[in-house]
Amino acid sequence: MTTPAWHTLTRLACPMAAVALLAGCVKRQETITVLPDGSARVEAVFESEDLEDIPNGDALLEDPGPWTVEDQIETDDDGDQSLTRTATLTIPPGGEFPEHFAGSDADLAELALNFTTELWCEHRPDGTYYHFRRVYHRRDWARIDYFRHKYLEEPLKTLEEKDHAELTQQERQDIGDALVAIEGIKTLVLAEAAAEALEPLLPQDQRLAVDRTIRDVFEDIDTARVVELLEMEGEEAEAEITRAVQDVNERLLRAIGQTLDRADRSGTTTAVFMAQFERERQRYLITEDLKDENFEVTVKLPGEIVGYNTFGDADGDGVEWEFEGDALYDRDVVLMATSVVRKR
Repeated sequence: MTTPAWHTLTRLACPMAAVALLAGCVKRQETITVLPDGSARVEAVFESEDLEDIPNGDALLEDPGPWTVEDQIETDDDGDQSLTRTATLTIPPGGEFPEHFAGSDADLAELALNFTTELWCEHRPDGTYYHFRRVYHRRDWARIDYFRHKYLEEPLKTLEEKDHAELTQQERQDIGDALVAIEGIKTLVLAEAAAEALEPLLPQDQRLAVDRTIRDVFEDIDTARVVELLEMEGEEAEAEITRAVQDVNERLLRAIGQTLDRADRSGTTTAVFMAQFERERQRYLITEDLKDENFEVTVKLPGEIVGYNTFGDADGDGVEWEFEGDALYDRDVVLMATSVVRKR
């Protein structure tokens, strides 16, 4: 499947794509230098070959809060541009580390990748120990990945090695059907997550009514038209796909709203559910975007490194960890290191 439009498979008919958060690969490098008095200097560098990747992700948007931020745009010989964003921060002894890279954007902070960082000193008879611990909090993924594998990847695995030109019309239709099915299921899962997050909980009959409404919207999608859009190439294809996605999104939200309004004519339930539904969709997009991002975290501690945990690598006065974003799917990633400044 080599034409440009066929590379947009996972976007087509996806109402979540209307939220402009999906970015590409970002390299994240963070260096935390701990000083003998227990203070720390933090430097975080974000690099991307797409100027939209970093601003549209979860990393330091318009208001960086306590961070000092500097952007540098470079242009290579072919005219392609890349962005490097450097953020720095000083933490006083006993001070708290930021728990995300969303700056002062409170709404984004709740959705973004969160991590808890602890740094403490311990005085013992043989010297002063410096303990560093960071926990990257897990991103829920399996609830959707299971269905992606069952309804998209598994049924279509025999087509993966085929060139686009080799696909029969029925095989192309199968792809269109699978795409619509998985996007419908993803929407159902996120709607259920939104319902679970409400307080008080949405009554089960209303939740099931929303479920039925979402199924109806996706069952009504013309999958033959989906295949036609995938056959298109260039900017025209992108524009048509965007319009199709927006149309599905508008129909979906309108239908859900009408379903909830019938149960609660005051509109209160509808407004609360729709706001939470949108938050769950954005949370999912950020989680999906993290998958191909590369993390490098280096912690430099005073004295001699005496221990560090899994997949860390000691280098002189520092410990470095490197992992990809999908390591965060459904499990915490924990970084730990300890050093000692021995008494003379």
